[in-house]
Amino acid sequence: MADEAAFGRAEVFFHGVDHPLYVRRSAAREDVLAALWLVAPDLGVANPAALVDEAMLGSVSRPVVPGLFTPAPLRSWVFAPLGWRRRGFAFTSKVLVTRGGWLSRYVDVVLHERAQSLCVQQGPLQRLLGVASVKAHVSSAFYLPTAKQVAVADAARLLESETALAQAARATQTPERWLAPAA
Repeated sequence: MADEAAFGRAEVFFHGVDHPLYVRRSAAREDVLAALWLVAPDLGVANPAALVDEAMLGSVSRPVVPGLFTPAPLRSWVFAPLGWRRRGFAFTSKVLVTRGGWLSRYVDVVLHERAQSLCVQQGPLQRLLGVASVKAHVSSAFYLPTAKQVAVADAARLLESETALAQAARATQTPERWLAPAA
């Protein structure tokens, strides 16, 4: 089980409703899991608590659940010397999760059916270092969830996989699911 006190330093945004659901920095682990369950009852993993723990507390040097997140490579430290270790993404059959931050940690959770499009951005310095950023466009976001400075091969894999998962999820979801009250 994750350290409860460490959750007080992170912000969580759920991009799966008409307006993003924001969980305050002071939220306890159980509050984050309960809020996430209201938006996405099925995260597509056997242990949702492990996914949340890794998203909130994990890093390259200290993973909570090794292999769950795809981290930013060491060469991306140029863009965030202190925060590059927290950057990364994970996707399941139901959601895309991005994380980042150092002093102020953040986690974005995007339901596949709510991702309208994706874009890969790569500036000259990113191209030189072999990294890129992938943004998920969602209708309700006041900013775009982004997997920042990940390896180009990982960015391509994320783009391909998320596009296929989002198309499949939108094909099976009906608007009635979003109009129904939470159970």
